Amino acid sequence: MVERDSTIAHLVDLSRLPLNYIEQRRGSILIGATTTIRQLELSPIFRDQPLDIMYEAVRDFGTIQVRNMGTIGGNVCNGIPSADTPPPLIALDSIVKIAGPRKTRSIPLEELYRHVRTLSIGKGEILMAIKTPKQPSHTAGAYLRLVRSQVDIPLVSVAVRTTLDMKGRMRDCRVVLGAAAPTPLRARKAESFLQGKEFDDEVIAKAAAIASTEAKPISDVRASAEYRRAMTRTLVERAIGMAFSKLRKTNN
Repeated sequence: MVERDSTIAHLVDLSRLPLNYIEQRRGSILIGATTTIRQLELSPIFRDQPLDIMYEAVRDFGTIQVRNMGTIGGNVCNGIPSADTPPPLIALDSIVKIAGPRKTRSIPLEELYRHVRTLSIGKGEILMAIKTPKQPSHTAGAYLRLVRSQVDIPLVSVAVRTTLDMKGRMRDCRVVLGAAAPTPLRARKAESFLQGKEFDDEVIAKAAAIASTEAKPISDVRASAEYRRAMTRTLVERAIGMAFSKLRKTNN
């Protein structure tokens, strides 16, 4: 509506469909597509590790008026790489449920995005819900964003989720970059590097450097590609450190 796309002939209001909910089912979290950002912000479900990375993503999302009106489905389906909620949802291995005229299907959220504003949702399909699976024990994460002002969309964002084994080494990890490529981007080389490593400053710095090489940022009126790449490195390093600090506090 903001861009006044002349190819759109009709608008369909989905607000009365029963898609406004946050539910826990056998450890998994289900979020209906019309659930507002404000509902996510206020939900106690997203205050505990590692789901708190969702709270970190929505607590400073726009203004209070935007959070009261904007929905999780709208933010996910907007298709811009700077959207706040996709990186933490991808870091949590979330799945999206898509309904169409012939069938309902589910795909990993990261597979929803093909390019800027281009989704793998076909004609006649709509996003119904987002499912975040039960997270392993000894898991924590962090979400960080770089903005010009509090209500801006991020220049760069990073979501991290890490799981430790019994010896304190990284058993599993996710590093997801926002506004650093045409779509939310998993830094898989950095993830592979972290696998089996113990937390220390050198390992974290190296992983951040690797992640910055995986970024594919652009230059625009808000920031240069070089600045975005440098800040990606900084935010990844800080986010991994924050996740480790959360795990250390929990274990103590």
